[in-house]
Amino acid sequence: MERLKLPLLCLACLLLNAVSAQVSTAEKVSKWYWKERFAAADANENALLEKSELAKFPSEFAYYLESRNFIIADENNDGELSYNEMQNKKNAEIAYRSTMENRQIRTLEGNFPELAKNPLTFLRSNPVMANTLFGNFTWMTKNAAVVSDLIKDKSWIDAATEAGNALNHNLCWMASNPNSAKYLYENRKNSFSTAELLGWRAEHIKFLRQNTVMDNFYTIDGYKDYVKVNKK
Repeated sequence: MERLKLPLLCLACLLLNAVSAQVSTAEKVSKWYWKERFAAADANENALLEKSELAKFPSEFAYYLESRNFIIADENNDGELSYNEMQNKKNAEIAYRSTMENRQIRTLEGNFPELAKNPLTFLRSNPVMANTLFGNFTWMTKNAAVVSDLIKDKSWIDAATEAGNALNHNLCWMASNPNSAKYLYENRKNSFSTAELLGWRAEHIKFLRQNTVMDNFYTIDGYKDYVKVNKK
């Protein structure tokens, strides 16, 4: 019995280290996402975001594009949002995104029943619909296998340029899915033509190279309950 204790203890330590490494990587992804998302939108590099800059990433900053929400978040009333001001509204932003995206899904699936029944077949025949859904983090999370099949269908994604741009503007999804992001960076070039994505792309590639051991999905800090609900 005594001889079993040491191997079991070593095994327990290895498992604990593996869990710690996983948590550490998830924390790195979250910290990187929130800061780089802000930097990607900060076109004039003044460490403040105005509405015209937020509008370049409508799926990311939908909460602040509502005038009332922008005013509430703008604590010093200077007409721009700092990183800290936005962090203070992170939970409200996430809740708003969840509500609006679920509402959009219900509307689209109500209008197009085939989208709910067979989303892969439907979107292959209707790439314009993918332009909308690829900006919807809720739908993307619920339909991860469908998204994976579509982006790995080279003929489809090459033809669906606008859908590719919508996907790459969904920064939360890109950060959460490092393997899919790497695949897109390696195989897609024409979807990065918009200036606001160039800095994000360069920094994300650098981050992925520095953190080579990464799984398929990481929950961004603040999205834990959101993802749990939407992955059922």
